[in-house]
Amino acid sequence: MCHGLCSNTKAFVSWKSQETIADNRRACGGHGYAKSALFDEILNINDLNQTWEGDNHVLIMQTQQFLFKCMKWLGEGDDLPETVEFLSLSPPDLGEISTNIHDLNGLIELFSVRANFYVHRASLEMMKDPTKVAEHFDKLQSFELFDMCQGYHDIYLIDSFSKWINTITDSSTRAIYQKFLMVHMHKKILESPLFFTQTLGDDKIDEVKLSLIKSLKELRKDIIPLTDVTPFPNSMTGALGNEDLQIYDRILQHVQATPKVTERADWWKLAYTNSK
Repeated sequence: MCHGLCSNTKAFVSWKSQETIADNRRACGGHGYAKSALFDEILNINDLNQTWEGDNHVLIMQTQQFLFKCMKWLGEGDDLPETVEFLSLSPPDLGEISTNIHDLNGLIELFSVRANFYVHRASLEMMKDPTKVAEHFDKLQSFELFDMCQGYHDIYLIDSFSKWINTITDSSTRAIYQKFLMVHMHKKILESPLFFTQTLGDDKIDEVKLSLIKSLKELRKDIIPLTDVTPFPNSMTGALGNEDLQIYDRILQHVQATPKVTERADWWKLAYTNSK
């Protein structure tokens, strides 16, 4: 179980991290591309995570094999590992789902159904012709098998975060993280329109969009405290992420620390002459 879970988590977390870092750099405008912002270093370091200790695409193939083994164990009546208890012998009936998009537990259950559905769909495609399983395994990599791993990762992440939230004793703090989780699930719903439109319907998808915009506005006041709670020193956050929020002072300090930054380049006369 650990190998299948870790392989999947490593792949999707490193992919998402790279995407998130790049989004944050773009959100900082031109300053995000400055050396003092450190985004270039962070992106380069994180980029390694997508291939070291196994290429991500190879790793999720191991997760695919693990999930198919789980289906086999389920059919034989064996107990399933804790992280795949969403699996059932029969595929879920998507026509019977009724979910309140504002109910955390209901949404978590919906993501469990999605993970279960993707495993059943992939298993069915794999076994259409038992004599060509290896051929199907290659052919289905880009879509059905990838979706299966994505569904497994999403429900594991959501379920784990939800359990952690329940350990928070302060009600106001717990409410902020619950809203964070709601935002994450709503964003995931909009990123997987085919499955969720089929299960929720167009009207609820529109409701998810409005709810996401509302939640993001409400979380604005909490963004800085939530960022500061992470255990990263200022030396790792660059000029734009320093806890004193003196962004322009920090940028100026970095510029002024550059040797000869206020002096003309040694070759200025040559450049001037050539331009003539």
